[in-house]
Amino acid sequence: MPICKYTEMIERVIFFVGVPLGIICQYARTERVADNNIAVIVMGSYPSFIYVLGLLVLYRRATFTLNMQHVATLAGGAITYEVSQLVIAGTFDYYDLIAIMLGAMPVVIAIHYSKYGHPAPIATRI
Repeated sequence: MPICKYTEMIERVIFFVGVPLGIICQYARTERVADNNIAVIVMGSYPSFIYVLGLLVLYRRATFTLNMQHVATLAGGAITYEVSQLVIAGTFDYYDLIAIMLGAMPVVIAIHYSKYGHPAPIATRI
């Protein structure tokens, strides 16, 4: 039985709407770092947000389990990659760090307040 009746729908929206939008934003955004327009900031950081959220949901769907260690590992890896861009002459952005943490937050809340990350019964894995 699903955690809540909307879990399946929310996961599908993340995959079929959120991830494609993240890919579009990744390639459509301009490198206007000095611009503090909220639309530019959101469009620039949305891919970091949705990739973390999407990968965590994908991992749960593939393994039927997800816990705080998984979330910390993925978010920590994404943060490490973002910070490493300071060294490798990439595009470092504080807003991306915030977006990574915001992307992991819904999953942390879902794990903490529900049985979202717990394994599904064998009968529902089909």
